[in-house]
Amino acid sequence: MKHGREEGSSLKSRRLIAWLIVLVAVVATPIAVRAAYVWRGYWAIGGEWAIIPMGIMAAWVWLDETRRRKYETYQSETQELQRYQEP
Repeated sequence: MKHGREEGSSLKSRRLIAWLIVLVAVVATPIAVRAAYVWRGYWAIGGEWAIIPMGIMAAWVWLDETRRRKYETYQSETQELQRYQEP
């Protein structure tokens, strides 16, 4: 069983990674837009604009996985405690 401090730091580090995913997406988008403009030779809206929404979605999935694991751990620990408490 993990202690509260370990779980809290794990959640904080996963949140930090999620923010870094979003930050990389935000930084990569203008670079990709510029590269697409140079390659095409004209301004257009293409898949390079999907980098930010995809980054946000990846960060969301990353955090959702953390919440799911935490919930499953809580459920299994609760069931284990209930088994020991029943007469």
